[in-house]
Amino acid sequence: AILQYPRCYDTLFQSQTYLSSQSYSSSSSSSSSTANTRHTSCLEEEESLDSTIHATGPSPLLDKDNAWKRSYRALEELYHHGTLESIGVANFETKDMEELYDFATVGP
Repeated sequence: AILQYPRCYDTLFQSQTYLSSQSYSSSSSSSSSTANTRHTSCLEEEESLDSTIHATGPSPLLDKDNAWKRSYRALEELYHHGTLESIGVANFETKDMEELYDFATVGP
């Protein structure tokens, strides 16, 4: 399993890269799909997610700095139960890796 640390910054939604992105173009064929909706903030994007996603647990936006730690703990439990062979990480900065090694029982 791989834990990708998605950081959401509201400034993304005002960036030229996002606004001119073809994948989020207003001319998309499936404008009703969440994937093709142009959002204006992290909260708006999260609120648009399907109810089954909301039912899985608290919003990571409530604790942006520690949400990934709860996710990593869950992956460690799956590892210790034999469900996972390994855990990987992506988009982690040096500071994140240092924090990870301070509490993890299974290294990536």
